[in-house]
Amino acid sequence: MSKAQGEGAMMRMRGVVAGAVCLLGLAGPLVEPAKAQSTMRAFSSEAELKAFLKRAHRAEQRVYAAVPPPPPPPVAMAAPAMESPSASRSPDAPSITNNQTQGVDEGGIVKTHGSHLVVLRRGRLFTIDTAHAGMKPVDTIDAFPPSDSGGRGAWYDEMLITGDLVVVIGFNYARAGTEINRFRISDAGKLTYVDTHHLRSNDYYSSRNYASRLIGTRLVIYTPHDVYPGEEDYAGSLPALRRWSEKGPEAGFEILANPRRIYVAEMLRRAKRPNIEAIHAVTSCDLAAVRLSCSSTAVLGSDSRNFYVSGDAVYVWTGEIFQTRWDRDDDLRAMAYRIPLDGKAPQAVGVVGAPTDQFSFLENDGVLNVLVRADGGGEAMWQAEVRQGELALLRLPLARFGDGSRMAAKSLYQPLPGGNDFYNLQNRFVG
Repeated sequence: MSKAQGEGAMMRMRGVVAGAVCLLGLAGPLVEPAKAQSTMRAFSSEAELKAFLKRAHRAEQRVYAAVPPPPPPPVAMAAPAMESPSASRSPDAPSITNNQTQGVDEGGIVKTHGSHLVVLRRGRLFTIDTAHAGMKPVDTIDAFPPSDSGGRGAWYDEMLITGDLVVVIGFNYARAGTEINRFRISDAGKLTYVDTHHLRSNDYYSSRNYASRLIGTRLVIYTPHDVYPGEEDYAGSLPALRRWSEKGPEAGFEILANPRRIYVAEMLRRAKRPNIEAIHAVTSCDLAAVRLSCSSTAVLGSDSRNFYVSGDAVYVWTGEIFQTRWDRDDDLRAMAYRIPLDGKAPQAVGVVGAPTDQFSFLENDGVLNVLVRADGGGEAMWQAEVRQGELALLRLPLARFGDGSRMAAKSLYQPLPGGNDFYNLQNRFVG
């Protein structure tokens, strides 16, 4: 990029930030109720949820009806030389677990149990005895159910340990859902298969974030569920769980979040053009229970998302919360959700900009700190690698969360230097 191009890009980014500040000033009167509530409202019935999704779909159709036809195809030219596969290959995933929050373990591929290392590699679990400064192989077992034929269509990339339970998390493309596989590990490092549960979801993969967390014996999983407002039957998009044993799948799916456990921010509930593309579900399971017991809380929003887990809540940040015309990209309003892990109703507040990844968040002393940039598309797949716009630190008191009818005050944003790099930004809170 030339110097002139770089300066032009920076001017555009500053314009985006300025537009965001203007939006903060304008959004309040449009959405402020007479009195905001302390939590979000769930849908009262299946009929109310369907009616809301139908209205969102009509708004989407009106917006896309204004899209102009595509231009005629250009004159054919000789194809450029194909890029070497090694040049576009994404960086390797990290091989160790980075626990962001004390007391909140994250899914990894190497864990410890007593004097044993437990390693998840290529769909298999391995135990290694490290006693007496040695490295002695002990046991190995498939990371998938015995009834499966080689775990086809599945990627197993997260592991957690609590007590004598080893839990392997993976996404199964063949079944379109998240797998939760439980194993027993003995003091001698021997592994035994226990059971498998299939959690219905879309692909949760992120190049930076793990889907699972462990707090004590409580497994916490974030999963997205695409929702298509035009479809009459949305039941297939709801979080649901099915148990597997050594013999295969048992009865049908158990719905974990009915409409009374699905929430929407008041700003979106009242909007003429809400952008509803996904159900964002947080599922909590008691791993110590003989029969896995799970429940889910879900919020509606766009499919652009980041999530972060503190000691007592999951935060989900969704961008592009309103439908916009094809030629308008200056509406940077987003929504931050706080979903308590104790089962209480979630809260929300309108925000601006986009975090880079989970490390952009820190909850401390009653304040949620978030490093945001002017623009971004969430952390799904490799989206976290690409961001643009200037930086700001949002210091959001938890007391500002409510029913999602209000925007966070612009005085809560502190502009920061930097922001020139739009690729592969790394950020951490220290101390």
